[in-house]
Amino acid sequence: MVDFPNETMDISDEEDEINMMGTKKDAPLILGRHERIRRHGVDCAGPFGDGILFRGGEWTVGGEYVQKLTVKNVSTRMRKLKYRLPGTRYFSLLFPELIDLSPGMHVDIDVVFRPVKMEVYDDTIYFKIVEAEDSGGFHVPVRALLSTLQVSVPPGLDFGLCPTAEKSRYMFDITNTGEVPAPFEWTCPAPFTLKPDAGVVPVGESVTIEASLTPTDASVFVSLATCEVGSGVNAIKPRPVLQMRLSAIGKYTFIVPSEERVDFGTLLVGQTEDTSKDLVLHNRSMVPATVHCERVESDREPVFSIAPLDFVIPPQSEIHLNVKYSPVTAGMYTMEHFDFITPGGNKATVCCSAQAASPVVRLFKKEDPYAMGFGVSNSINFGNVMVGERASRALFLANDADISSSFQFIVEENGCFKFSTVQGKIPGALEVNLRVDFTPTAPTNFYQRIFCLVENAAPIFVDVLGTGFVPPKGEIKEQRPAPMRHAHIQAYRNRCVAGYGRHSPKELESLLERKGINDLFAKMGMEGTGLLAGSAVKRPVTRSGEATRNDIAVASEFFQDPTCPELNPVHLSMDTADFGYVSVGGAGDRRTVTLTNTSHSKVTVQWIVPSDGAADFSVSPVSVDIGAGRSFDFKFVFRPSQTNFYYCQEVEAYVFFKNQRTFRLVNDAVLQPPWCCKLKGIGHTLATEQFAAQVSISARNGTFEFPGCHVGDACYQTIRLTNSSNLPAQFQFPTDSGSAGAVFDVKPRAGIIPANDFYLVLLKFRPTAARKYEYGLKCVINHEPDMAQTVTLIGEGAIPTVKVLQVEELRRGLSPFAPTPPLYMKPTCTGLVSSRAITLHNPVRIPIVFKVEVPARLANVFSVSPTMGLLRGNQDCALTVSFAPRAYVDYKLKLNIKVRALAGDPPDLRDARMFGEAVPAEFVHETSVNIIAPGSGAVLSFDPPLMDFGTLLVNTTEDIQFGLVNASDCDVQYEIHHLVRPEKREVIRARSASMMANSSIAVAGGPSTPEPNSIEPMPSSGRDRLLLTDKPAGVIGARSRTAVKLTFQPLRAAVFEVALIVRVTALDREGNRITLTAEESALLRVGDKARLAETFAVTKAVTDGQGENLDDDEHSVSSEDIEAMGLRAEVRGKASFPTVVFQDVRQLGGGLGGSTRQLWASLGLEHLNHELAQPLTPAEVKLNLESSPDLTKLKKYDIKFVPAPLGTAKAVVSVQLCNPGFLQTSFEIHYPNEREIELPQWADEGEPTMDQLKENRIIDELKCFDVYPRAGVLSSGESVTINFTYTYENRDYDGCHELKVLLKVAQGKQYWLRLKGVTLAPSDCCLYRCVPPEDSAHRIMPVAVGTSVDQAPVQTTELLNVGEADLQYEVDVSSLKAGRDDNFGFQSMVLENPMGTISGRSTALLRWRFLPLEAKEYFYSCKIKYSGGAVGQAVTREDTIRVYCFGYDPRTENPHTMTMPGIKTGLVPPPYQLLRMPAQVAALSHEKVALGRIPQRAVVQETVVLRNTCDQAVEFQWEASHPLLASGVVRIEPLNGRIAPQSFESVKVVVEGGCAPCIVEQQIAVLVKLAAVTQPKRNNRSRLESRLEASKSRNAASEASHRSIVSRPTKSRDANLASTVLPGGRQPHLPVPAMSYTPGQPPAAGAGDAGATTSVGFGNSQTAGATTAYDDSASMRSGTSAGGGRSRGGGGAAPNLPPSFLHLSLYFEIVEEDAFISLFSESVNAAAVQRPRQYIPAHAAVVEGGQVLGVVPHVEKAHAEAELSGSAESPGAHVLGGVFSGLFADLLSSSEVLDSLHALPATPQVPVYAEMRRKDSIVLRLERAMGESGLDASVPLPPGELKAALVKLGLKSRTAGVKDAMRTLESGKGGGAAATV
Repeated sequence: MVDFPNETMDISDEEDEINMMGTKKDAPLILGRHERIRRHGVDCAGPFGDGILFRGGEWTVGGEYVQKLTVKNVSTRMRKLKYRLPGTRYFSLLFPELIDLSPGMHVDIDVVFRPVKMEVYDDTIYFKIVEAEDSGGFHVPVRALLSTLQVSVPPGLDFGLCPTAEKSRYMFDITNTGEVPAPFEWTCPAPFTLKPDAGVVPVGESVTIEASLTPTDASVFVSLATCEVGSGVNAIKPRPVLQMRLSAIGKYTFIVPSEERVDFGTLLVGQTEDTSKDLVLHNRSMVPATVHCERVESDREPVFSIAPLDFVIPPQSEIHLNVKYSPVTAGMYTMEHFDFITPGGNKATVCCSAQAASPVVRLFKKEDPYAMGFGVSNSINFGNVMVGERASRALFLANDADISSSFQFIVEENGCFKFSTVQGKIPGALEVNLRVDFTPTAPTNFYQRIFCLVENAAPIFVDVLGTGFVPPKGEIKEQRPAPMRHAHIQAYRNRCVAGYGRHSPKELESLLERKGINDLFAKMGMEGTGLLAGSAVKRPVTRSGEATRNDIAVASEFFQDPTCPELNPVHLSMDTADFGYVSVGGAGDRRTVTLTNTSHSKVTVQWIVPSDGAADFSVSPVSVDIGAGRSFDFKFVFRPSQTNFYYCQEVEAYVFFKNQRTFRLVNDAVLQPPWCCKLKGIGHTLATEQFAAQVSISARNGTFEFPGCHVGDACYQTIRLTNSSNLPAQFQFPTDSGSAGAVFDVKPRAGIIPANDFYLVLLKFRPTAARKYEYGLKCVINHEPDMAQTVTLIGEGAIPTVKVLQVEELRRGLSPFAPTPPLYMKPTCTGLVSSRAITLHNPVRIPIVFKVEVPARLANVFSVSPTMGLLRGNQDCALTVSFAPRAYVDYKLKLNIKVRALAGDPPDLRDARMFGEAVPAEFVHETSVNIIAPGSGAVLSFDPPLMDFGTLLVNTTEDIQFGLVNASDCDVQYEIHHLVRPEKREVIRARSASMMANSSIAVAGGPSTPEPNSIEPMPSSGRDRLLLTDKPAGVIGARSRTAVKLTFQPLRAAVFEVALIVRVTALDREGNRITLTAEESALLRVGDKARLAETFAVTKAVTDGQGENLDDDEHSVSSEDIEAMGLRAEVRGKASFPTVVFQDVRQLGGGLGGSTRQLWASLGLEHLNHELAQPLTPAEVKLNLESSPDLTKLKKYDIKFVPAPLGTAKAVVSVQLCNPGFLQTSFEIHYPNEREIELPQWADEGEPTMDQLKENRIIDELKCFDVYPRAGVLSSGESVTINFTYTYENRDYDGCHELKVLLKVAQGKQYWLRLKGVTLAPSDCCLYRCVPPEDSAHRIMPVAVGTSVDQAPVQTTELLNVGEADLQYEVDVSSLKAGRDDNFGFQSMVLENPMGTISGRSTALLRWRFLPLEAKEYFYSCKIKYSGGAVGQAVTREDTIRVYCFGYDPRTENPHTMTMPGIKTGLVPPPYQLLRMPAQVAALSHEKVALGRIPQRAVVQETVVLRNTCDQAVEFQWEASHPLLASGVVRIEPLNGRIAPQSFESVKVVVEGGCAPCIVEQQIAVLVKLAAVTQPKRNNRSRLESRLEASKSRNAASEASHRSIVSRPTKSRDANLASTVLPGGRQPHLPVPAMSYTPGQPPAAGAGDAGATTSVGFGNSQTAGATTAYDDSASMRSGTSAGGGRSRGGGGAAPNLPPSFLHLSLYFEIVEEDAFISLFSESVNAAAVQRPRQYIPAHAAVVEGGQVLGVVPHVEKAHAEAELSGSAESPGAHVLGGVFSGLFADLLSSSEVLDSLHALPATPQVPVYAEMRRKDSIVLRLERAMGESGLDASVPLPPGELKAALVKLGLKSRTAGVKDAMRTLESGKGGGAAATV
């Protein structure tokens, strides 16, 4: 639809040309209604205004709709009109005719609309004015519209100011102004939200939308919300998208309370006045504040309440809150905090405090005027009263409080002493009077201490005493005891305190005679007897602070147990007898009560049974005498007289010394009051139903809370039991024997509450630990346990402690074991004072006294205020720490805060009147606060403060520039001083003690070298000075800087550290130099002109006579003084000489003795690298500077090649020379016949010596040695490979060749390398050991001190036979046994195989057992003889074996966790290969595997990667016959394989601890070679030829492995040897080579004492126990594998590169499980111990090869027997032999075995040349089979495992004997030894 403006428009003349029935040429121009009337005077209107309008929603497709168009003449002239039909056919009219309209007349024209589509129709009806030709016409619109979808929303919403973190809401309406329901959907960006964000608005209605905003910070938020309307609705959408602007401003809330602390002061419990206060909370912000109030503390029930808790404070407004305090517990001080929190994070804290006090109730009598002030106000003496008569006295109770108080006397109502009122109330500020009647029933003295309980107050008491007498009358004799006074009462109680409470009258009289009259006896006169233990303070408070010790003493005596023999000289066995239900009129019920007399004299007991009439309770006998230390049983009888009644009554027993029955026998001073023993009887006569109780307990919400109580003290509170019924109620508190029952107590425990009355009981809380206690106290009413009421008693035991809130805040989030974080003070200039506050908090609910201590050395720097104070429970105190630095240092203050209780431990006097003096309170807790307070920086500062020169060559110089910055406002004159610290020389320490002993280092010092830690002025010149500066002194202007050059010129190799220190001086007004103190120089930074002027004036006066003189400086400054100095900078520099280190060594092929580990030892590289790493000595520096140095002074180091037979391939030893320093290094290697300068021909060199001729011949003619390259340059970190070669081509000089070569490092070390090589004859043998050349000693692994004898580990050292012939060796071990005398008679080293044979080109392992007694180094030296060679040409040689070993303390040391030196030091072989050999085809990822300490039976594994480094496939074969592999201790997977080019193979190395303890430091070789290339070819030979060829190959293999008949075992020899028995039961055997012994693996049968020869064999592992061929001579000579076999690819051309050996070194220790746990303190749970646990024979660790490890005196005989018996069988062999003896007898007697034995020849046949393999005995094989089956010696042997072991042995089940044995095992009837196993 098109809207046209309502303004005058010209009508085009083209409209006249329109055909009345035609269509429009162009869009018509439609005039508005008013414009049309103005122009033409005709109004055309329809039902809905101008024109015809069919509104949306009122028509549909296919319908016919009619509207009338009213054409009216509104002009004053006649109008003639004619219309033209609309151009479309959807609107139709009647045929057009002329219309004449008079003024004011109208005509209706029907317009018919027939729609065919649901779309908008827009057309016009053209009216033509026909009055004249140019009258024109007008268009009237005819439209049919669709439904209009239109809504309205506000253009924008402004939230205004909104509080942060709170939701602000704004409501608005979305109104539907269209014709159809309008769906809408809002899109609103954060933080604004609209809800609902989608919906539908009905036509003509509105939907209310809530706009909300939650600001996260104080920012301005502006967003544009978009509303999409009418989605999916087919209607006209004038505005399908509406936009609304949202804006808001976030503001933080800020609330402030009118007061931070609301203190109610002290209020009485139960008080209702002054318990409320107003608190005003102000909102200072511009936004409303939503506030929530939270209580901070939650450790006890709340007593403060604030209303309301949630509220909103308008902006710039306030709210009044009501704070109410409800005092509940007397003596409790409460301080609680309330946080007022707003959602925006604003928090205000208000502290509320109050003290709940108890009312003060006094008990007194009217003072006797004759007492003259000395009377006792709470003691009533009735004097002498005739028996049966009554005497009365008045007693007053005064209430000093403003509120009423309830009281309760704990006394029998009808007793001798009868109170007129037992319980009641005392009005506030008033007093009540009571009448106390005394009616004696017997002629004796009467005395009681009667306690009165006061509600919400401490109990009080009154002493009542009187004397009953019988006057003489007729036949009745006078019975009159001695009258009592209060002095007698006090004297007796004093005696109880002094320990004389049980004394008899005679003893007391004797005591009186000895000590005279004192407070232990009754005195005469007004003053009477005083208190024995008083206090200087009238009312001292307790440690808990809730009461005075006066009150506690009364309550404590009230709770004393009357049945306790320690407290009562005369006591009953019970104090309460509960009879329960007893019927009326019967015989009643009785209880037996025992009264015990523990005093020292006979006593008389007089029972008084109170009654108004017939007595319901009775005691028999009524009177009796009891001797000292005796007891008597009384019958306590209950015979009730009234039905449906509750009874509770006390009977009283008055006990007195028998001699005090009459006044004639008593000394007044020692007269003792009687003891009153009370017995309470309880019962009732209600047979069926009890009375319904209506008893309530005065506990708020069923909970009663005690105030905080010091551990060890007791606090007391009263509660009230109220009976609301009209019947009396009986109550009873059952006794609880639990731990909580011992902490809480109640008294009295039973009683009767009168109808509509109350009863008071006293509660006791005595904590034993600092914690919170809760206890449910049950109260049984009327004997109904099921209806018992429970009151929860809550108490907290406390010990004084204190916390620092700032430290606790820092601790939050840290580990409990983290150190205490320090507090910091702001940096402060010297002369100024700064301060900070720290807050002390009392976290417990008892008051504490704190004391702050400042160390005396810092007393003039720090001060604290206050230093002492009192903190009540949960109270805080702010301490102010002031800091006034005296120097430019960081002060570290340790502030000690000690706390104690208010008083010390009170004495336990057990008397209500005496509370004594408490011991002085001691500080029981201490906490410290570390405060770091930095003194301000100096006036001058260095830029940069750290200068590092790096590494320089000795005797060179380098310059650095730094700046001196003056931060003050005046000119400053300075002087630079320097302090040289002790030099740090980087000396690499040797690992061995012998090496350290041989290395002596002399370090030169220059003549002008300053003493360490001495301050000297900085020089500006001098070649011998370490540091120089161009400006050692000068003047720096205010706020400026100057550049200073610093020169570093080291004269020796060391690490230098120098501190530069500036001495500051100021200039006065005349420019004169003024030396400032440290305080004054700090003031220069302040910038205050007036202060500067004052400072200058002061310093001028100081300079005149008192100034500091720089020339008097002390030259010996401590490290503390150095650190305390300011104005400093650090200078670091390092000087060094060029150094080189041998990092790796390899031998081409890596054959016998050619592994890196062996070469490292034999070349002595550890010692050589240690020497190379040392700085040059002055002699070496001088030698380098000489033009013709004397080279004979240089040190010599041996480079030994492994000896080999003549014709062996050339030995190539490659070493990697590395530059580990920071300086560039160059080296040269010279032969001895080379000269640096060529001599002219005329120069005469002289005749050469014989040594020179030999050297020249070796170099030029024999060419035995070669070295290349012989020169090079190495930058920092670079390395080069140097090759040393030796040829085995001649035997001149007896085959021993030696050549010295000179290795020169430019400006560094120079030394001779002696190349040594030995060429052996083909038939020679040679014993070679890979040991360092400097001491030729082996070093075995250390052993822990404390290792048991039977668990001493086996270690091995290696002997190499590098010759072709076999050799026999014998080690003289006499020196090992001779060392017993120096080792406490203990042989700490044993060699198990001192004799043996080593085949040619093979090795042998010497098995050592070392057991140290001390943690020190041990050294052993043994002679070794060996012989061998060609037949008839055998030679014998002798050598010395040296062994170093260490003992260590396993508690402090662990060799497996020690940090090894780095690779750059060269002190250890590299753990992985650094040097790559040219012919090497593969490499290991690492060549050292250290597995640490392993418990027995554990399995540990490591992975090693074998990488193929060439472009061809590589085959590898591990040394399967190595003793570690053959014994199963080490397993390698896979043993062999093939690796693709540039690929790798992961090799798993597994160590199984199934052996005896041992320490392994061995290496396993792996052979790597290129795989043969497969070249398939046709086999043209016949089958017969192939078989013949295979037969030849087998024969050749047999010849290759042929063994001489002389040493080969045969059956006949075995039988002959077996029939021969040597002394001791030993059997002879042949010296057959066997594989080296491995711990846990039994040696081969017949090994005996022979040495173990180890040969390298590559291939599959042979059968356990068989002799293993270990011969790599062929492989070393020919380069092929000794056991290699055929490659996988089949035959083919041999590869060009020869095979090579790689070596993997293994380091681990296997220990017994008990030692693993107890000795080494390690957890076996972390180890992977196999299950079931394997049985490990112990004999392998104790006796082996006839050698005994350590001779202990008490076992020496057993060891001697073992040594004579030779190789004893293991315990497992004996056990198994006994078990299976019967089984083997049946087995050997079977028919099959007998037939085989009969078939054997009668005489042994001559052995043939055939391979014979020896087998272990059946017992050993059975033992091994059992071990593999998982046998554990700690558990019985299951038949299933035994059966499996037999089958594994090869015993066939078809044998009858075996079948019987199997059946026997399965049935479990083996019996005998089998059953025991």
